[in-house]
Amino acid sequence: MLRTAGRNVLTILLIAILAAAVSAVGTVSAAPAAQSGALLPAIASFSADTTTVGYADVEAGTAQVTLSWTTINANGQYLITLEAYYQNYWVSLAKANEALPLNGSRTVPVTLPQNFGVPTFRLSLKTSMGEVIGQQFVTLPYTSSDQDAPGIVSFTTMAKSIDTNLLVQNNTRLVVSWEIANRTPDTLIRFEEVFPDGSTVSAEPPRRLLWLPSKGEGAVIPRQSASKEDLVFRMSLVNVKDGTVYDQSDLTIPVIGNVVQAASQASGGNQINSFAAESTTVQPGGNVVLNWDASGAESVQLLEDAGDAAPTTLYIQLPASGSLTLPVPEGSPDVTYTLRAQNAEGETTTGELSVTTTTGDTSTGGDTSGDTSGGG
Repeated sequence: MLRTAGRNVLTILLIAILAAAVSAVGTVSAAPAAQSGALLPAIASFSADTTTVGYADVEAGTAQVTLSWTTINANGQYLITLEAYYQNYWVSLAKANEALPLNGSRTVPVTLPQNFGVPTFRLSLKTSMGEVIGQQFVTLPYTSSDQDAPGIVSFTTMAKSIDTNLLVQNNTRLVVSWEIANRTPDTLIRFEEVFPDGSTVSAEPPRRLLWLPSKGEGAVIPRQSASKEDLVFRMSLVNVKDGTVYDQSDLTIPVIGNVVQAASQASGGNQINSFAAESTTVQPGGNVVLNWDASGAESVQLLEDAGDAAPTTLYIQLPASGSLTLPVPEGSPDVTYTLRAQNAEGETTTGELSVTTTTGDTSTGGDTSGDTSGGG
């Protein structure tokens, strides 16, 4: 009986152990079932209510599109973001602090991406920590249409002329305005300077984007020059894919002012010891005598500025110490003279004085050697 009872107890223990083992195995296998692929969150669909869009409508700002989306297995722990591609960046189409629904739609304006591409939208499903679970994209190709080739409507500037002294100093920016019609998505706007021999060079300043709007305003940069030839700038409409030129227009700007070159005299150092006029008032039609000492300068220049009465005149390659007798421009009540001395390192010191035209007695002693200023 004891042996039978012992076997019964042992049997009961084995049964209990096996039951516990089965229970444990069942518990462990339940975790992967909860994480099975069929239950993972995902974007089920992302679509637009149109498949193409007109380029002219997009450029005019009248194009719109309704974007719709659905998700599966997503709950409040997940986020939806809706963005458009613009100027090489993704830009949110949601309002500040707005939580988009996991299933919904949104009507948004269609804007030019400004990169010769087509309007592109991105829908992202993310965790609350910002981890991307899935993404889908919608692109809207431009509608094909029969139209005239792109053409230049206007290419103008408010500038009447360019001062040659600014060209010599490489300190000129010419503001131009333009407008084009019948633009196609592949149209590149290009600006060049045209030289007398017919050769060209880019006149565009550095910028972040190659694409330019069909109507706008910007700067062109002429090359450094002491020539009195008129400046010619050319605007071209070019197919960005194959280089075909759709249209061109030239803009001619007169060059005014004078550049006077004297014998140069170079040495080390950088200091204006003195800069003076023998008289700071002169009779109409008279002359002014300027004296300076910038011994040690590598380069010395003198700029004469008579305001609106006459073009500026820049005297270049002057000796480090010297004297000039200059006629005062007619019709100018005041003339400003600026002396610039530059050393071998490019550091510049300036001195400035003014001469007044008067019918009275003249005065002397316009020494500005104590008024010089240093610059880099």
